[in-house]
Amino acid sequence: MLIDAHTHLNGELLFDQREPCLKDFEKAGGKILVNAGANEFYNQNAISIAGKAKSLFPDLKVKATLGYLPGDIHHFQKSDFSQMIQNLEKLYLAHKEHIIAI
Repeated sequence: MLIDAHTHLNGELLFDQREPCLKDFEKAGGKILVNAGANEFYNQNAISIAGKAKSLFPDLKVKATLGYLPGDIHHFQKSDFSQMIQNLEKLYLAHKEHIIAI
């Protein structure tokens, strides 16, 4: 059984190719794939991919993690952190069936 515990089909380079990538992964014996959150764009796309994959690839478990890249934190003000955590919590509560980690 193949498990990809950290991928970025939710990123700019692969988002448009996510379905063929998932099909190839499943064909190669893949069973579980986790798209890692890195910013708001990645977080939203990871949830979207997991939701759609459930019907398109019923034998493949596609999950999401939510978060921000540590290297990007310096772009934010300290006062933004509380709002960032609240946003992650809202995403989790609205989509918890697709999210396995924050």
